Amino acid sequence: MKSVTLDAKRMCEKDKMHDYLANKFDLPEHYGRNLDALFDCLCEINEPTLIKLKNEDALEASIKDGLMELFLDVCEENELVKFELVKDKK
Repeated sequence: MKSVTLDAKRMCEKDKMHDYLANKFDLPEHYGRNLDALFDCLCEINEPTLIKLKNEDALEASIKDGLMELFLDVCEENELVKFELVKDKK
């Protein structure tokens, strides 16, 4: 299974977040840099993939809520995609 670990600390600004996601998921050049476009691209994943999100508390609430909902919706739409939060080991 392919694993993609996302660090929320790298996604605090919306523009940088979309650059980071495009790079991490190797999204096509025509990626629209918005959550709808991200959803469409992630629903096209054709190999088993685990998306891990760490440091989610670094995100502001509106971005965090939107991304969490998006990843869960992708999992419902595409059975090849799984999502989990990575908790800090303190």
